[in-house]
Amino acid sequence: LEALCDLIDRHLPLMLATDEAFHQDTAPGVPPDYLHPFIQFCLTSPSHARSVGGVAGALGINRKTLVNYCARANLPSPGRLLSWLRLLLAAHYLATTTRTVERIALQLDFASDTALRNMIKRYTGLRAQELRHRDGASMILAHLTRALASHRASHPAET
Repeated sequence: LEALCDLIDRHLPLMLATDEAFHQDTAPGVPPDYLHPFIQFCLTSPSHARSVGGVAGALGINRKTLVNYCARANLPSPGRLLSWLRLLLAAHYLATTTRTVERIALQLDFASDTALRNMIKRYTGLRAQELRHRDGASMILAHLTRALASHRASHPAET
């Protein structure tokens, strides 16, 4: 229990920052609380958050329910959000530890360090080393916020 509490304490600032990014300008009348368990699980149990189906199963809900939650909140698919959360954790580890990109990729269950590097580049245009030498998590959150705004602009909320 102590180890779990320590894990949550270490990730709480990251979870709160992510929560703010995910729910900026949420469609009126849509409570974002139903996505908190998804975000929290992905950040606190990254080795178990390998797929949307796996996360849904761990949370005791159907994969389609997560898809519907995201659609209701006018957010990208759960798979896309899971990818962003994995990037957020990778950036956090790069900026706050001396772990290698290879070790972080292994820890977060990427196929290889190249897969992690490619995802960072594809989603943000940045290199892994740029995240290490700056506040990586904040940089990812800034890109995530822009991606969410872009998604919402191209997928207007239904009224």
